[in-house]
Amino acid sequence: MDGMTDTAAADLSHAEGLARRALAASWRSPLAHFANGHVLRAQGRPEEAIPEYETAIALNRNWVFAYVALGACKLLTGSIEEAIPLAEQAIRLSPRDPNIGIMYDRIGYVHLLQLRIDQAILWCEKARSANPAHPLYRAHLASAYALKGETERAVAELAEARRLTADGRYSSVADLRASQYLGVPKTRPSRKHLFGRPAQGRDGGEVRPPISVPVRAMPEGREPIAAAPSLDFPDHFGGVFERVSAAPGEPHNS
Repeated sequence: MDGMTDTAAADLSHAEGLARRALAASWRSPLAHFANGHVLRAQGRPEEAIPEYETAIALNRNWVFAYVALGACKLLTGSIEEAIPLAEQAIRLSPRDPNIGIMYDRIGYVHLLQLRIDQAILWCEKARSANPAHPLYRAHLASAYALKGETERAVAELAEARRLTADGRYSSVADLRASQYLGVPKTRPSRKHLFGRPAQGRDGGEVRPPISVPVRAMPEGREPIAAAPSLDFPDHFGGVFERVSAAPGEPHNS
């Protein structure tokens, strides 16, 4: 799932076999259900992974990363509001967790998808502070800054995300889209509404329409499922990429 292997298909097949053996040997093992959930999620079957993670939690209520993994599946299946309480529970269980940035970023990302930009910035900044070397946290924060109109800060965060990433996914909008596994949105919100000046919203900013839910590309023979709502990169954010290319600037660490 993290692109850390050159033999993904073989590794996934091997993992699937091991997970099945673990479940057969100990059906009440939370670890076995957690592992099977991971296999299903890696296979692009998050809707099937959800009950596996839920079973792992039922068997071990204190398993922090079962909550985190379940939240990821909620995002992938479009139930994004359910991801925040799961991340908050993980934080309550392990408030000093060395990987707490994942939980902060998850909350910030949900706010970003819902265009609650002030809250997105708050939580994405917390994620960046928890782990400044994680490029995804920087990229999410750059998106939030860009949508807020804080272009200089967006440029700095995107430049740092690019520096921290080896595969060049943050080099351009096209490269970033190519690195994602989500399909094309069924509908897109109007950019006029996104970046115009309608009435004031809950953040004191613009009232914006809900983000559309794209369809996730699935293996042949399987029905597509709703994926996490995703922000299509508008012309406004494309301009941030252009500015980084022209003048990377200094990383923003505050």
